[in-house]
Amino acid sequence: MRRVVRKQARRLKYQTLWARLLSRAARKRIPARSLDRVYTYLRSHYDKELFSHVHPLQNPRASYFPGLRACAVYDPREIAWTALLEQAYPQTKPELLSMIGGVKLSPHPQGFADTGSWRVKYFYLHGEEQEEAHRLCPSTSAVLKSCMPMGPSHQVFCSVLGSNSHIAPHCGPVNTRLTCHLGLVIPPDATLRVGFELVTWQEGRCLVFDDSFEHEAWNKSNSERIVLLIQFWHPDLTEAEVWALKELRPFTTSAEYKRRAMRGGGEDH
Repeated sequence: MRRVVRKQARRLKYQTLWARLLSRAARKRIPARSLDRVYTYLRSHYDKELFSHVHPLQNPRASYFPGLRACAVYDPREIAWTALLEQAYPQTKPELLSMIGGVKLSPHPQGFADTGSWRVKYFYLHGEEQEEAHRLCPSTSAVLKSCMPMGPSHQVFCSVLGSNSHIAPHCGPVNTRLTCHLGLVIPPDATLRVGFELVTWQEGRCLVFDDSFEHEAWNKSNSERIVLLIQFWHPDLTEAEVWALKELRPFTTSAEYKRRAMRGGGEDH
């Protein structure tokens, strides 16, 4: 009986959110039919049975958006603006490393580092601009904004994986985003697994993958591995769908992630 009541409560919640979203869309002259896939996405947030496992190692923890390519690792050339990031690397690397050396980094809020440490400095948190990083890194800020005129999907941060560290296998919360790593400092013996694929970073080059696939990372060296991590909208989404996902973000993203990030993530690893 309790299970039935909970299911009815979840149905009422997503139906209420859907009605509000359609009302906002109508005011912006966005046709309801252009948001059909968003409806399934919203339902999946409250009913995990709607997750469609196209690939055995793709399992977004929070919500599933139908009809998007299920590919673990992408050719960066498919994402046109990665070329801009790579071209700007000589200007952005010095200011990023200067910032990392001059500010306090926070442990990643979700604590996936089961050995060693994983520390971060945010440019965007849940899509919201973080003033300090943009002020300290104006060249990086400018290129990020030129690459993503609609803004990032979720987070953008400098990611510092400590020496002799391991990020445990995990899946991201949604499949509506892809992740780009721009290599800044890449020691030997640093590796990333996404799905069944093992890949390595290169300094000054972009690596693009779907973090809704199970992934993990190692840094077996005695120095830090540093990348600029950018989570951006999946290229198979339409502009109307991106608008809708932004509208739903306060209801479908983890408030706890943001609280932990803002207070420093808790204990280091």
